[in-house]
Amino acid sequence: MRNLIVFINTGLCGEHGVEAFQVADDATIDEIHEICFEMACQHAESFGHYFSYEDDEEENDDGWQSDWLDFHYEDYNPEVHDDERCGGGSFEDDFARMEKYNV
Repeated sequence: MRNLIVFINTGLCGEHGVEAFQVADDATIDEIHEICFEMACQHAESFGHYFSYEDDEEENDDGWQSDWLDFHYEDYNPEVHDDERCGGGSFEDDFARMEKYNV
């Protein structure tokens, strides 16, 4: 499995997020973008914003953005990303839980 971190921004102050997720080692960029887009939409919806692919969009190699919703992802690096985890701690705990429960 490939451990990834997605950075999500709704464009409004305080509405950014950082999430951990896993994909198969052979996952394509399109598959990763689809997962990230769904995560970004769910994050935006938690603040009452709703979005769809029909809105203006721009896609690039490691992310996607519109006028107000964007994301990018990176391969997980504990030295870089664990400081970004909400509530502190390590994303390793999240990845271990994902593997245990096969999420």
